[in-house]
Amino acid sequence: LKQDAPAIPLTPPLAELVDKSSDGATRTLRLHITTPRHARTIYVGLPQSEVVSASVDGHDLGKPSEARWHGTGQWSFDYANPPAGGIDVELHVRGSEPVTLVLVDRSSGLPTIPGANLPPRAADSMSINSGDRTMVRRRFVF
Repeated sequence: LKQDAPAIPLTPPLAELVDKSSDGATRTLRLHITTPRHARTIYVGLPQSEVVSASVDGHDLGKPSEARWHGTGQWSFDYANPPAGGIDVELHVRGSEPVTLVLVDRSSGLPTIPGANLPPRAADSMSINSGDRTMVRRRFVF
């Protein structure tokens, strides 16, 4: 908020397409999602697709509803403490269009920035209630 920070290369979260199928009205995607940085949480979102159903590691996430999943264009979930080997996600989306997947892994603390000499936080400011975080985002189209 006070000054620009340099961009640094951090390994983004990964999504591997394991399997896909379509019946014409619905597409099914089976994905393996990992966070090579071993981040504490990972956000999984489909910003443009209508999710019919979904599961994580074989556990059904329930039926989408306007109140819970916010409808088309806003479906997402957060997974806390993902296992080192990653998670398996199965998505059933309406239509036959390509599906955009957004992953954001979040870890506690700020990364070390080689060669940076950043001033300390001002005495009259503090981090947000969950502390400083590093977030790395990646977008996939399947």
